Amino acid sequence: MNHMPPHMRQIPKAGDGEDLTRLIERAGAYSSMSPLVTRKKVMRRDYDPIDGMPTGIQDIFDTFGPVWGTLEELITDHTLWGLYCNGIPEYRHQEQWNRLRYRQLGPVHMSRAPLLHGMGARVNRQCTVCEELALKEGDAYYHRRLAVPYASVCPIHKEPLRLIHEQHRLFDQQCLSEATSYQFERAWQLSVRMEYCIETPPSLSKYRKDAVIETLKRTGWIGANGRLNAQLFVDKFISHNDGAFSDARLALLCQSEEHIRNALAALRRPDHAVFPTWCVLFTEFSEMHQCPVTRASITENKRIADPAIAAERTSGELALALEKHRSIKATAVALDMSREELTGLCRRYEIPIAWRAKRIDRTLRTAIYEALRKGMPPEDVISFFGISLTTLYREMKAWPDLLLPGKQKQLEHIKRCREEWEVLLVANPGLNETQLRRINTAAWTVLYRHASSGFYRSDRRRIHLRLRRKAIPWSWWPSSMVPYRMLVTYLVQIAASPYARAYTASGLKLD
Repeated sequence: MNHMPPHMRQIPKAGDGEDLTRLIERAGAYSSMSPLVTRKKVMRRDYDPIDGMPTGIQDIFDTFGPVWGTLEELITDHTLWGLYCNGIPEYRHQEQWNRLRYRQLGPVHMSRAPLLHGMGARVNRQCTVCEELALKEGDAYYHRRLAVPYASVCPIHKEPLRLIHEQHRLFDQQCLSEATSYQFERAWQLSVRMEYCIETPPSLSKYRKDAVIETLKRTGWIGANGRLNAQLFVDKFISHNDGAFSDARLALLCQSEEHIRNALAALRRPDHAVFPTWCVLFTEFSEMHQCPVTRASITENKRIADPAIAAERTSGELALALEKHRSIKATAVALDMSREELTGLCRRYEIPIAWRAKRIDRTLRTAIYEALRKGMPPEDVISFFGISLTTLYREMKAWPDLLLPGKQKQLEHIKRCREEWEVLLVANPGLNETQLRRINTAAWTVLYRHASSGFYRSDRRRIHLRLRRKAIPWSWWPSSMVPYRMLVTYLVQIAASPYARAYTASGLKLD
């Protein structure tokens, strides 16, 4: 109090939850100085501080003393420290506290929105109902809840917030559009949850990082094995928030798969910070939508052999089953056990399980040929006829005229490109290859790669470039040509382009 300037002896009372930056500017209105000059002298800076998260609060406390409360009350009751601590690991809360208390290098926010999706330093919002009630009790003040990112509805009175000084914040004005009834309701729900984060200590909030992860586990999005069903979560989250917000920045943020995956990765890493709006949105979505697919743990999915059942299987039963089904897979399905268990029992009882390879007779070979000719994929052929892929391709070596569906489509495409090129040649008889290629680049590329032998027609005269003659050394010139040599050298030195082109066209090259 002793360090307070003499012209600022009359200090207004701080409003409940008033933004600290706007409180200093309001204090300047009680003196002869303007709010800008007051901010410069008290906060010792020329630029606009961030609404809700100013730095150098220790200097403010040293200037005003206990007029507005203790240092802890200035940070907890007049800033958004509690909101941003929801996205920060608990052991880093003190670091965020120090960034508010002192002026340190780097950004004051430890958890921020992606580039072009954040808010400006000065938000300049206003709730008409809150302002009228404050004027009845005394002076109107700027509450810290108005500086919450993406807030467009008052959480107390459910009234839309209007922008003040709109001509100074054109970007914010352009990002906002007229909200529908559904968008208004979603924006109000988001504001209510943000208000909860402001008023609740971070250690007790249900939107802190640890609590959000517990909510995802409780609703089944994180399985017992600790893995997140990320792809399904992202798809459902995008569908849930499609057209839910009128703010273009928040709408694009909730529709970007890249930003959502990055936020989920930062949420699950214990040493990373995440934007608090993500914590609120993820919790809201998880409470409304449980995971439709329960991801079981690895131990639950793994088949465990029952020693009692395995002991009941005798060597005679296994031998009869193998003789009947003639394959390891079919026998394991019939005996209700895995192939690994059946193979282990066969080795234990010394039962041979190696059968002869399938014989390809004339009838089977004809059936395979007809299936391939009709367009059946090789994967379906080996599954249908019970042969291996190696056997199939070995048989296909004897059918060079057989074309698979992919090769047939390729030949048809080459044929269409050749027809287009023929039409192009007839329509443009005076153009060379480069000029024709610029007209139809796609057809030229296909023919150049797959049909270069039939690229040109026989009646098409190709344009051959004139070969440049070899250089003639000056030592070969006779003595009578010395004056001409000096003349040519002089013309080249003065860069006489017409003469240079004439000598080049005649085949003369200077070394």
